[in-house]
Amino acid sequence: MKRALCVLSVALLALVSCSKDNDSVVTPGDKVITDPIVKKEDSIVLPPILVQKIISTDQYGTLNNIVLYDGNKLKSIMDEEGNSLKYTYTGDLITKSETIYNGKLIATNEYTYNNGKLSMTIQKQPGRDFYYIKKYTHNTDTTAAYAKFKVTIATGIEEETGTIGKYTYRNGNLVKEEEFINGLESITINKFDTNNNPFKNAAGFNLLLGDENTGVNNIIESKSTSGSGSNPKPNNIAYVYKYDSNKYPTERILTYQGLSSVVTITEQYVY
Repeated sequence: MKRALCVLSVALLALVSCSKDNDSVVTPGDKVITDPIVKKEDSIVLPPILVQKIISTDQYGTLNNIVLYDGNKLKSIMDEEGNSLKYTYTGDLITKSETIYNGKLIATNEYTYNNGKLSMTIQKQPGRDFYYIKKYTHNTDTTAAYAKFKVTIATGIEEETGTIGKYTYRNGNLVKEEEFINGLESITINKFDTNNNPFKNAAGFNLLLGDENTGVNNIIESKSTSGSGSNPKPNNIAYVYKYDSNKYPTERILTYQGLSSVVTITEQYVY
């Protein structure tokens, strides 16, 4: 499922009509100019570059993921097996995402904002008698602290889960995540390139917190350490890209150490 929906790309071009400076009288013998003349004050406005298709290949095979939009607002990301992520907007803000797997809704995230910044995420799964809430506090140093709570549906009682953490952003990218689960710490450090993320122009996508793939640029390295004491568990992921002339990735190859061998996933982006 993660492989099928790990998606992101399609370049759009615009056809813009131009106007002449002035009409002129054409007399016999004059050469008629049919090419349009663009006024100096005219400007060509191109539609935003949006990823339209992501082709993901790993040891299990290849999946085509289609990305649909309403303008520059994400509607859905769907693979050829029918699994999908669906998005709902209020204005230019993403207020809900739904995960569909094997034709069934398996998870819903609802997003609340305050002054244009994500303030709360409600995480629900069908069939459960409870749901989770993540509450965010934005600091002046480009960090956002969070705490996770569990809410019982029947009573509405909210209780702490013992999970707290902090996201650190730099230049619109998630460069560090610190999380404590009942005192057990995990830290993730990310590095990014200076080129364009495939979803850079998708409305509201960069406001979703805690995902290294929603930044302005592309992640090139992720190093995580979890556990405590003298035996922490490392988890490193490396990313290699190919780019087009607009500095958007056309291919991403990520590798990491699996349980018994190195895992490689290749993603191709079409704009």
